[in-house]
Amino acid sequence: MVKLNTESASLSDVDALELLQNMIRWLHASLTDGSGTMVVRKLTSALVAFFIHFPNLWPDCIRLLCVSMSSSSPWPVDLTAVPPEMSTILWDVDSRKLQTVLWFAGSLVEEAGKIDANASKHLGIYEAIASNISDVVALMSHCFSAGFSQTSEGRSLQGDCIKTLQSWILFSQRLAARGDETIPSLRSLIPPVLSALSITDLFEAAAELLSDTLLNYSGFLLEAHYEALFSLLLEDSARGRYQRLVDGDFDFESVQFGQLMLALGDSKVQLLIENTGDRSQDFLTRLRGLLHAQGYPISDDRIFVPALEFWSTFVETLVDCMCSDDHQAQPWVSAASSHVVEVVSGIWRKLLVMRGKMSQISYSHPLLS
Repeated sequence: MVKLNTESASLSDVDALELLQNMIRWLHASLTDGSGTMVVRKLTSALVAFFIHFPNLWPDCIRLLCVSMSSSSPWPVDLTAVPPEMSTILWDVDSRKLQTVLWFAGSLVEEAGKIDANASKHLGIYEAIASNISDVVALMSHCFSAGFSQTSEGRSLQGDCIKTLQSWILFSQRLAARGDETIPSLRSLIPPVLSALSITDLFEAAAELLSDTLLNYSGFLLEAHYEALFSLLLEDSARGRYQRLVDGDFDFESVQFGQLMLALGDSKVQLLIENTGDRSQDFLTRLRGLLHAQGYPISDDRIFVPALEFWSTFVETLVDCMCSDDHQAQPWVSAASSHVVEVVSGIWRKLLVMRGKMSQISYSHPLLS
């Protein structure tokens, strides 16, 4: 890969295609002979580097890589031939090879995001990647299909699929800025991510994608996605996660659940302020409850500071809303203000409890008495 990065300019198209064929052959062999993950990852990284340098020689990279992984494909694959449709390829690719293509697809946009697309040697790279969007969506839709959720291997594949989708959502911001319409097709993959929140093995990846999108690209999500997410975070199955968190369970997934709630609240803070309906009020009450989780802030209670930051944003937004409207006539002012009063009171009580416990420690410790 080092030579590919430093000596690619000296390769003719014929030599470059031969190199590509060899790298795909090595990858195929590594997957067949049971080579370790590190070997496979390095080969997919080399293929990504090839595409970055020679996008015009491998325009249908996702589809051709799937063809190369297909059990029914003749070997070696003719990289210059028109590849078949994805729907006819994917069912002949086993889960480990699908996972490898997902790794390639995710690394592709991660690496492309690091380069200067306006540099002369990289002109057209974004357009070349965007031309693969329909194939990437077909690949991920296939991996999200119900058949893969029945086994641990299949759930692992879906976890990688969610991570790949997260990378493509981030990259789609760059494409959107250049006028490319790739977002609608990627949005079609959000429903299975929402469903993954209820699957223990997939919760971490799904929560990470949704939190990241809410915080950094909230416009990507449609109102239907927001509605579904509010419902999921308030339903009975989520209540258990919430209760464990406020009871002092600060393991990674518990904190991640709280951060997802806060990210959703932050992205819809004005809506929560101005909506006096039961759902909004219930959600705000739960966000208030995050300030009262058991344990000392920072050292034990890892959700206190993020929750405090949300409520700071809430107060700032509330003040802005009250200044911009005839707030005396707005029914939401009283409800929103009461939440603020409860928040301040709750924080004060928590600090007093902490102060009391610290005083007891000071008086009882022989070095401090």
